[in-house]
Amino acid sequence: MFSFLRVRWLKMWAQEVSQAEMELRISQCVFDRQSEITRLLLEGINTTHAAHLRSLSDFVEAQGSYYAQCYQLTQDLHTQLASAPPLICYNNNWHLETNQPSTDVFN
Repeated sequence: MFSFLRVRWLKMWAQEVSQAEMELRISQCVFDRQSEITRLLLEGINTTHAAHLRSLSDFVEAQGSYYAQCYQLTQDLHTQLASAPPLICYNNNWHLETNQPSTDVFN
């Protein structure tokens, strides 16, 4: 009787070992596939990083150029406005301010 139970136990143990080995092969295959995908992605990260860094540098340079141009145009406008004769408003009509008497009828 004990030998029968022992044989039965050995068969069950062999089936469990066989099933565990099959699960191990499947898990190893999935792991290897994920590992390969990760390796390929990490190989391309240096190239991607360099491209992003170049693009960011170009963007920063373009922004600097844009704001420098805006500043220059603002300075030019300020200079032009400072040299223009002042305007004053009488009854919602704009007139140049001069030292001569106005000939306007609204004055």
